[in-house]
Amino acid sequence: STEFLTLINMRVQVGLVCGAASMFVGDVVTQTVQHYLDKQGLNIRERPPTVRSTKSEQEDQGEEEEEEKHQFKTIPQIKWHRSIRLGLLGFFWRAPNQLCWYSIMERLLPGHQFHTILLKVGVTQSTFAIWMNMSTIFLAQFTASWSPSLAVQKVHHEIWPVLKQGWCFWPFVNLLNFSLVPMGGRVVIDSLASLFWGCYLCFVCAKALPQPKTKPQMKSQARSPKTP
Repeated sequence: STEFLTLINMRVQVGLVCGAASMFVGDVVTQTVQHYLDKQGLNIRERPPTVRSTKSEQEDQGEEEEEEKHQFKTIPQIKWHRSIRLGLLGFFWRAPNQLCWYSIMERLLPGHQFHTILLKVGVTQSTFAIWMNMSTIFLAQFTASWSPSLAVQKVHHEIWPVLKQGWCFWPFVNLLNFSLVPMGGRVVIDSLASLFWGCYLCFVCAKALPQPKTKPQMKSQARSPKTP
């Protein structure tokens, strides 16, 4: 029994470390790719539009552009605090959720028959995938802004595109996991797949929320009082 508990603890530790590494590495790769895409003039980040009106602001903008061009000539400036934050999210949230879910699936739907595996994949993608992506996007935005309302807006804006992309990728990973990989190694396989998925998910979490469109205010014209 002691050897069994030691093996379980080792698998849990490996799963937690892999979960943290997938999000950390995914964000570092995302920032690096964004840097070189910006260098080539292909800015894929969503930034809120800014309005420049005065001459001094236009000069400041030119100075900022020159600074960005100078930065592009050097190595990417990684925001390590952001990568560490997302890595901790993978360690304390994503990996434990995956460990618990695979344990639940193994108890509720035991066996390796083909119809059982398909049922596991279907249940996972229709329930757990939605929960996991929604909670990850929410927590990533909340820990960045500490604003529950912004986190809810982020989920509302991003969840459907993320789910559509995930349904093109994760069912094949789940099929491999449930059919060939023992339960103790499934989180590891998920985390290896998350090295690719984490790049996309970290990019989604780092995107700025779209700014609401404001209607132009009509200037009220002051009317002169009528003379009798």
